[in-house]
Amino acid sequence: MDALVVKAQKEDKTIIIQAGGNWCIWCLRFNTYIHETPEIKELLDKNVLYYHLNYSQENKNEAVFQKYAPEGGKLGYPFFIVMNKDGNVLNVHDSGSLEAGKGYDKEKVLTFFRKSISR
Repeated sequence: MDALVVKAQKEDKTIIIQAGGNWCIWCLRFNTYIHETPEIKELLDKNVLYYHLNYSQENKNEAVFQKYAPEGGKLGYPFFIVMNKDGNVLNVHDSGSLEAGKGYDKEKVLTFFRKSISR
């Protein structure tokens, strides 16, 4: 996390952490969606350091979650931790509100990311 903050400061970017794991179908869907939707990918590439923080039975990352999002797991997975370039948590956001059917709603996802960047 410290290296991520140093990089964010250097590049003047917002940090968004996607919490979840490879066992989570919604985590995999979101990751694929943001990388395969050109408008979203471009927005993130220019403005965000995007990091996947694993949560699994083998690696719960308890210290990191306790520090940055102690209530995050109650939101379901994935959830997002939005941080400024200095590593201060600005928001912890669920992913359910971004869903549409068995995928994600482009406008909701873009709105979430744009609001996160403008903080």
